Amino acid sequence: MPLPYKQPEMEYVDNQTAFNSVMEWYNEVKLPPTAAPSLNRMRAITHTLALCKVLREPEIAEAFAGLPERYFDGAIIERLYPLALAMTHQANVMSDQKALSTNARLPTDLVNEASSLRNRLYSLIQYYLGEDATIAAKLASIKSHTGYIDMANDLARLANIVEDHRDLLKQDNIKYTPTCVEDARRCQQLILSTFSMVNQSKKQNTVLYNRLWNIMYFYYTEICTTGSWIFRRTLNADRFASLTTLMRNTSKAKDEDEDENATDEEMAEVENALNGDDAAKTEA
Repeated sequence: MPLPYKQPEMEYVDNQTAFNSVMEWYNEVKLPPTAAPSLNRMRAITHTLALCKVLREPEIAEAFAGLPERYFDGAIIERLYPLALAMTHQANVMSDQKALSTNARLPTDLVNEASSLRNRLYSLIQYYLGEDATIAAKLASIKSHTGYIDMANDLARLANIVEDHRDLLKQDNIKYTPTCVEDARRCQQLILSTFSMVNQSKKQNTVLYNRLWNIMYFYYTEICTTGSWIFRRTLNADRFASLTTLMRNTSKAKDEDEDENATDEEMAEVENALNGDDAAKTEA
C-alpha cells in the first residue's frame, strides 16, 4: 500500500566526510559498562540506515522533538546517520588493510640480502655440523619454512648456531664472515619491524571500529527503547525493534573475521539502504 506521505529524502554525505565529522565528538561519548553484543555489523549498519529514514518521517520526528531534553538527548538522532556511514568507511579501511597486509611486500634489497644470508649460513652449518643429530634436526625444520616471517625466524636461529660454533665455522673463508651473525639478526629485526608496523596499524583500526560499533549500538538502542514507548499503542511501535530482534532470524557471522570485514553481499545491502531500497514501510 502506498505511503500516506512522501518518503523523506536522506541527505547525501560521503563516508569519508561522515567519518571525519564523527571523529570530532566520538571520544566524548560516555558508554554504558556493558559492551555491545556480537552481531553482524554490516547488517546492523543496514538496519541503522533504515531507522534513520524512519526518524525523518514527520510524525516520528515531531514525537521525538517534543521530548524533554532531560529525558532524551535529541543529538543522538542527528549523530546516528553519520555514525552509520563512519562505520561503513572504517569497515572498508579494514578490508583494504587486510588485503594489503596479506600481500605485504618487503624492500627488494632486504629480501635479497636476507635470502642470500639465510642460504649461505644454512649451507655453512650443514657442511661443518650436518652430522650432529641435534643440528640436523634444526636444519630440517628451517629448510621446510616459507614466507617472510619464517625467514626472519630462521635467520635468528641460524645466527644462534653460528655464534655457538663460531670457533669452528670461522675457519671457512668463503661462507663465513665476521659480521654474519650481526647481519642475520639485523635482517631479522628489519623484517619483523616492517610487519609490526602493519599489525600495529591494524590493531588501532580495530579498536576504533569496535568503539564506533559500541556507540552506534548504544544510540540505536536508546532511540528504539524510547520510540517503542512513545508509539507503544500504535503500529509504529514495531518499527523500533532492537537490533538483536531484527537480526535474530538472519544468518550469524561465520567467524570474527567476517564480522570485522564487509563481504560484497553485505556492502550491497548497505548501498541499497542508502539508495532507499530498504526504507521502512508503514502498515496500512
